[in-house]
Amino acid sequence: MQPIRRNKKFKLNYSKINNWHQAGAGVSQFFNAMSLFFPAGERYFIRSVRTYLDESPLFMKGDISAFIGQEAFHGREHEQLNEALVDYRFTQLLESALEMLSVKLPKEVNLAATVSLEHITSILAQGLLENIECLVESDPEFRDLWVWHALEETEHKAVAFDQYEYVIKSQIKAYVLRSVVLVIATAIFALAVADRYVGLLRKNNQLTIANVAATISWLMFKPGILVKLVPLWFSWFNPMFNPWDHDNYFELTKHSRLLNS
Repeated sequence: MQPIRRNKKFKLNYSKINNWHQAGAGVSQFFNAMSLFFPAGERYFIRSVRTYLDESPLFMKGDISAFIGQEAFHGREHEQLNEALVDYRFTQLLESALEMLSVKLPKEVNLAATVSLEHITSILAQGLLENIECLVESDPEFRDLWVWHALEETEHKAVAFDQYEYVIKSQIKAYVLRSVVLVIATAIFALAVADRYVGLLRKNNQLTIANVAATISWLMFKPGILVKLVPLWFSWFNPMFNPWDHDNYFELTKHSRLLNS
């Protein structure tokens, strides 16, 4: 199950960027808000796993190399999407903040943050793939970008975690650190995405009760992806947890046309 580098390139119709999702402008901007975090976040993940590369065993290095390649391609594609969102001040601040964390924090904390955020992205990916009907009538190129990203997040979801478990020698330290960091990372990520979501709606004159209500309904009720992900999020606190406890590898076969085209 080694991850595979796929140099996918998407030709998005940026005239649709503010209303490309079948559920409307509000949900479109929710996805767009998350996209703003990915390029800087992917580079942060790459720096974190590279810091421990020499300490990682040979049998992990192929997976780590593929993980780095996948994350780099994700960052590139979302960076192009983000150019059309024109939120340079935020993305530059985020890049600077994550670069500072890479330098100032102990390297085990950066790796714990990486595996925690990878847990968040992998369960979001799982929620998206399990509710694929919520995308089928959306703009095809935007849809394929998000499904491709979700599939590759699924494919490499245990790579950084396995490295973390190996290099943090104390099982108790590894468990406590990743548990604390997930709570902090989730709170920061949720608040930051909400802020950017409102910012994008406001900038594009879409900040209406109808758009916000539609987004809340989509997240909490139908399909209610966030509600469905709560048990997956909490599974992190099982001391014996591994990302493949949620075995959805079949999704890669199910969507092989998109992955291999």
